[in-house]
Amino acid sequence: MALKTIFRRAWLDRKIAYNPRQGFKLLIEDNVRDRVLSIEEYRKLLVACPPHLRPIVIMAWETGAREGEILS
Repeated sequence: MALKTIFRRAWLDRKIAYNPRQGFKLLIEDNVRDRVLSIEEYRKLLVACPPHLRPIVIMAWETGAREGEILS
């Protein structure tokens, strides 16, 4: 997806004459979330978390970030 954006942006800014990615189909991603914590589950998780992990859990809840995004 990032490469698609780079080529499109370069083409729109007239840095390249054509978009070499144009005509290629993107692969279908399995990008579905399994579930979301309820408010009650979230509160229980915060109470059970060690203090040093609470900011990470709060950030994950507020942003909807996934594990891989948080860990990277």
